[in-house]
Amino acid sequence: MKAKLISLWVALFTIALSAQAQITLQDPVITNSYMKFTGENWTNNYRFTLDTYEIADRGPQFQLTVEPIEASKTAQFTTSDLSDPNYWEPMFRSYTKQLAGEEMTAQDNVKRLYVKNVALLPKQFAYYKELTIIGIEAVGDYTIPDACFSGCPKLETIDCNVAGTLTLGSYIVDTQPEFTVKAYTEQGANAWNEYKQKTGANFSVVTSLVEENVYTVCGSSAIFGPGPEGWGWDPADTDNDMTTIDASNYQLVKKNVALESGTTYEYKVVQNHSWEVNWGIGGQDGKNFTFTVPASGNYNVTFTFNLESGNCTADAVGTSAPEPLSQVPNGDFAEWEERSLPAELGGGSYTSPAGYWDTFNILAPGCVTKTEGRTDGSSAALLESKTVDMSVAGMPGESVTTSLLVTDRFLSKMTGSEYEQGVPSDGIPARYLTFWYKYQPVAGDVAQVFIQFNEDLIIKKGVTRTMKFRKKITEAAADWTFGYIDLSEDEYGISLSNLGWSIRAFYIDITSSASSMSSSTEGKGASAPGSKLWITELQFANEATAIHDVLSDRTKNPSPVYNLSGQLVDKAYKGIVIVNGRKVHF
Repeated sequence: MKAKLISLWVALFTIALSAQAQITLQDPVITNSYMKFTGENWTNNYRFTLDTYEIADRGPQFQLTVEPIEASKTAQFTTSDLSDPNYWEPMFRSYTKQLAGEEMTAQDNVKRLYVKNVALLPKQFAYYKELTIIGIEAVGDYTIPDACFSGCPKLETIDCNVAGTLTLGSYIVDTQPEFTVKAYTEQGANAWNEYKQKTGANFSVVTSLVEENVYTVCGSSAIFGPGPEGWGWDPADTDNDMTTIDASNYQLVKKNVALESGTTYEYKVVQNHSWEVNWGIGGQDGKNFTFTVPASGNYNVTFTFNLESGNCTADAVGTSAPEPLSQVPNGDFAEWEERSLPAELGGGSYTSPAGYWDTFNILAPGCVTKTEGRTDGSSAALLESKTVDMSVAGMPGESVTTSLLVTDRFLSKMTGSEYEQGVPSDGIPARYLTFWYKYQPVAGDVAQVFIQFNEDLIIKKGVTRTMKFRKKITEAAADWTFGYIDLSEDEYGISLSNLGWSIRAFYIDITSSASSMSSSTEGKGASAPGSKLWITELQFANEATAIHDVLSDRTKNPSPVYNLSGQLVDKAYKGIVIVNGRKVHF
C-alpha cells in the first residue's frame, strides 16, 4: 500500500483538470505512511479532504472529511457535483487505475467519514461497503437525507452532534447492522429512537448531553471595551463571547475598530467568564496573544479559537482601501514581534519582523533572526538556511531554504489559490531598491533578493499581471556590501512606459538559498543547510538621492572600478566591486 501511495503522489501532478470542473484540486501531501488530497467547490462552499490514518498491522486506511470553506455561509452538495470529474470518487478511481492497473474506488476503501455543517444528497454514501465510523456535526438544523447511508454493512458508530433540530429521512441506514448512535441533544436522541421504532433498525442510541461552555475573548480596551475598571480585560463581558463554528472552533468578529500602526494589541481567551481557565500563547495560562496592523485605520478583526490546540488567531482586515506606501516598511528590521501559529501548523508561536513581513520561522524556527546592523545601534535580519519540512504547509517533501517575505498573508499563500500578497503601492516608488548585505554561502549556493510589482493586492493565479526584478548574490561577502536592483526595466524587458496596466502593490522575497520552495526563486537550491545572509536598510531610492555617490552614471566621469582581486574592470562587469573604497554589488 505504501508504494502505491507514493506513486499516487506523482500522478496527482500529471493529471490535468477538466475545463468543466467546478471542483478545484489542491496539491496533495504525501509521505511513506500518509496521503492527503483536497478538492474545493467555491460555488457550493464546501471542501473535501481524503486522507489516511494508521491502524496497527493494517497499514494506511482512508478517511473522508467534508466541511465548509467559509463557516458563515451555507455549504451543500448538488447533483452536478456527483458527475464533476474532480469529485473524490472518479478522481480516486482514475488515479488508482493508472497506477495499479485496476480500479480502487473510494466506495470500497473509505472507512471513516466526517461531515461538518455541509448538506448531503440522498444516497450520497449508499453502498460504501467499508464505512465503519460516521461523524456528523452541525451548529444549526440538519437533515440526513433518504438512503444516505444505506448499504453500509460494516457500520459501527454514527456520532451525531447536531445542535439544532435533527431530521431523518427514509431508509437512511439498513435495518440489520448492529451499530451505535451517539446523540448530544435530547431532540437528536429522540429522532434516532423514533426512527428505530418505525423501521425496526438494529442500533442502540447513547445520549451524551454535555453542558456547553462559553468562550470569551478579552484584552486591550481599544478592541474589547473599557470594562468596569476602565482598562479592558473583562472576562464577564458577554459582548465579547465567541460563537460556535463547530465542536472545536469558535469565533468572534469585532467590526470597524480603530487601530494604530506600531501598537501591539494583546488578548486571551477565557472559559465561562472566569480567569480560572484561560488560554494564551502555548496553551492554558500562556502569555498573551498579540497582533499588530501595518497601517493606522479602521479594521474588522476576526478572532478564531481552536479548543483542541488552545490557539487563537486574529485576522485584521481594513474596512477602507489602504494608503499606498512609498517606502519598504520596517526595512531596517528594527521592530520584531511574536505571532501565533494556527492549529493546522501545530499551534504555538514564532518570531517575525513586525508589520508586513513574514518568515519561514513558521516551519523551521530560527530561519530568520534579529541581529546587529551595519552601524552602531542598528538592526538587521539574519537568514540561515535550514532543512524545512514543507509537508505541514501542504507542499511536498523537504527543502533546504529559508525565506523572508513582505506579505501579511503568508499562511494563506501556502494553502490558497487567491490571497493578499504584499504592500499597497501606487506605481513603482523609485528607480532602485537598495540594501546592504553580508553573505556566507554553503559551497555553490546562491542568495537572492526579489521584488515583484502586482496589478492588485489580491493575487489571482494566472490572472494577476506582475513585473519581476531580482538580484542574485553568487559570491561570499564577509563585510557589509551595498546592493541594488534597477527597477527601470523588469527581467522580461518591460518598463513602466509600455506596461499597459497600473501597479497597486509590491512584494519582496529574500532567501539565503535559491530554492524552488521559495515562490520567486529558481533551481533546487543547496544540498545542505548552513548558508547565511545578513540584510538590512532595504529602501527605495532615486539616483539623485542617497545612492548618487555609488550609482552615479558610470558613463560620465566614472570612478575606477576594481574587482575583489584588485583588477581594474569595465562598466559591464557583474558582481562585487570596489568603487571609491566601498564594496558595491553590480
